[in-house]
Amino acid sequence: MTHSTELKKPTIVGIVVSPIETLKRIRNQPIFWGTAIILFVVSLILFGVVGYYQVNDPKFLELINKQMPQEIQALPEAEQQATMELIKKINFATVIIMGGVSAFLFPLLWTVFLKCIFFFMKHKKVTFRQLFSFQVHIYTISVLAILVHAITVAAANGNPEISPTSLAGVLPITNGLLKAILIGFDLFIFWTLILLKLGLEEVAQLSSRKSWVITVVAFVLMVALQVIAYLISQ
Repeated sequence: MTHSTELKKPTIVGIVVSPIETLKRIRNQPIFWGTAIILFVVSLILFGVVGYYQVNDPKFLELINKQMPQEIQALPEAEQQATMELIKKINFATVIIMGGVSAFLFPLLWTVFLKCIFFFMKHKKVTFRQLFSFQVHIYTISVLAILVHAITVAAANGNPEISPTSLAGVLPITNGLLKAILIGFDLFIFWTLILLKLGLEEVAQLSSRKSWVITVVAFVLMVALQVIAYLISQ
């Protein structure tokens, strides 16, 4: 049975429907290029949908109008419209590019983060390639979250401020800081954290206790980033 497991490759579907088996395959065969390319293409498409509705959202257009320099506002209406179209195209392209880059960048950043932790722990039972393959496959859950967001954006014909899968999108919270914290309490984030904990045991060969500690640290870091983003936006 073990030999059969080693011969099978980890898949995108597997990380969703049979995560433990897939994580074992990742340790034995830490491949990632096929999965990364698929997630890259899907991310481009989904961010394209989100970007299209975002740049055509009346709130976004109103914000752009307010931020336009006086020199542009003084131009004839036709030139103002041409400038607005250019800004929309730039924003649309930026959203798509960021979506594609994230399929490689986020797994890489989390791999470096975990590798640094293992360095200080003097844990040498996992390679960089195994960790990166692990993180690329986990990014599948993030793509599913983007899919839900794209569907929500299309259904609402605009860009909702809060994800409907987070507590911030469910509870009637008006406090900005508390809402930023509750964004971290998201269905897909918890799904990712569960896979992170399982992967730390199966791929990195950590004990259950150490896996839980690192998973909690990762969650706190995610929430902290949401709070920092909120504070910067104020």
